[in-house]
Amino acid sequence: KLKWCNRGDFSYDETKRQAECALFQKYTGQESIAVRYPFVIGEDDYTGRLLFYVEHVIKGLPMNIDNLNQKLGFIQSNEAGDFLAHLSLVKSSGPINGCSKGIISVSEIIKYIEQKCNVRASCNSNGDVAPYNGESEYSLNTDKAGRTGYVFSCLEDWIYELLDFYIRRVKKLN
Repeated sequence: KLKWCNRGDFSYDETKRQAECALFQKYTGQESIAVRYPFVIGEDDYTGRLLFYVEHVIKGLPMNIDNLNQKLGFIQSNEAGDFLAHLSLVKSSGPINGCSKGIISVSEIIKYIEQKCNVRASCNSNGDVAPYNGESEYSLNTDKAGRTGYVFSCLEDWIYELLDFYIRRVKKLN
């Protein structure tokens, strides 16, 4: 049920649901698309979520992680923008998912950083709360996006390069 609200009235997820609800219930005459992404990350990521793990592993800072082995979906920020541009050129409406092919766990991310930097991560319940905590294992079905002719990248083709970028950045600041 639609609840008119301001951005700060509810959690991010609920506010997003309400925006879609308004779009599809109150503006039925307007052809529209609601794009759903998993975590959007890239070199320009202002949230610092992925950077958190890189910094904490390299600096030996303890992390409190509650979902170490959950597999998560991601999309690179430039691909998220590219997908939006693509959608402006095709006939489609309603909700549509955008996501790189493949999933990765926080554990796999940490192991990569450990091996690349020859360090050991510190994980314990007294550490800093990790940004992807509370997230369940998930990926998004992109079949509808595929029917528009869009082909998403494979996560494995870019996630390690992005981690390398953040590793260089953290080491440069040390």
